[in-house]
Amino acid sequence: MIYYLLPLAGVAIGAIGALTGTGGGVLTVPLLLTLLLLPKEIAVGTSFVNMIFIVVVSLLLYGAKGTIDWKAGILLGLGSVIGAYLAVTYFQPHISERQFHYAFAALLVIIAVSLVFKK
Repeated sequence: MIYYLLPLAGVAIGAIGALTGTGGGVLTVPLLLTLLLLPKEIAVGTSFVNMIFIVVVSLLLYGAKGTIDWKAGILLGLGSVIGAYLAVTYFQPHISERQFHYAFAALLVIIAVSLVFKK
């Protein structure tokens, strides 16, 4: 296994995640799928462990700078809890590895295209 590369990848993912607000999952999941060949459920679950660290540090630093809209963040968070529960409980068991890879790749392309054409 290539676990010795993970701290270095973590530096890049942490920096990019903190700068873009992605939490790093958009980078961590593909890394775990391709580098460690983890199944989708384990890659996603492991990504959330990684995000805990990025989120805590970023929250403290952005909070200290006063650059958080707490009302918007809390409301998004409440909806996200429901979405996460539904996704893990009901949707994920019915999505194959292949479907997951295609859907995740499509999401990344959509994000990339929207960023390129954003005014």
